[in-house]
Amino acid sequence: MTMHDFIIVSVTIMVVAIIFFLFIRVKKKKQSTNGYTEVSATEEMKKTYKLCERCKKKNYIDKKRLSYICSSCGWNLSQPYILSTFSLEVEKSPDTKDFIENLQANDSLFIWSTNENKENLVVFNEQYEIITVIPEKLTKELLPKIELSANVFAKLKKKMDHGDHYRLEIFITNDAQKKYSFVR
Repeated sequence: MTMHDFIIVSVTIMVVAIIFFLFIRVKKKKQSTNGYTEVSATEEMKKTYKLCERCKKKNYIDKKRLSYICSSCGWNLSQPYILSTFSLEVEKSPDTKDFIENLQANDSLFIWSTNENKENLVVFNEQYEIITVIPEKLTKELLPKIELSANVFAKLKKKMDHGDHYRLEIFITNDAQKKYSFVR
C-alpha cells in the first residue's frame, strides 16, 4: 500500500464518520419538539400533568420536584388558588359600631384562625379589631386553602347598611396580581 492509497483510505474513513455523526444529529433534532427532546418511557413515569388553577393550563411536571411553576402564568402549582368574594352579615352592636362604621370600600382586611383547633376563621380590620367570625361552612372551604398559601389578601369590596346589621362583601385572594382587580 502506497502513501497515496493510505491517505485516500484515511480521508474516506473520516468522511464516513462525519456523515454518520451528522446523520445521528439530524435524527435527534427531528425527534425534539420546541427544543425539548422526547422523554423515554422510564422518565415518562416520573412526570405527570398538573392543571394550573389560575390559568387552567396543563403543565408537564416532574414528580421529584417539591415546587412546580406554571409555564403559562408563573403560578406556584404547589399552592391552591384562592379568588373569591363572599358576603357576611354583622349585627350592629355598641362593641362593633365604631370600627365597622369607619370601614370603607377597598380597606385591607385580615383573615386567620384565632385558636389552635382551627375551627373558625376571623375577619380583622387594619387595627386588628375583630369584625366578625366567618361561618363554619365557609371556614371549612377556605381554611385548607389558606393554610397552604404563602400570602392571603382580603379587602372590603362593599359595605351595605341594612338597619340592624351590615352586609359586608369581602374579596379574598392569594394572587398578588389580582389583589387590586376589583378596585373601582
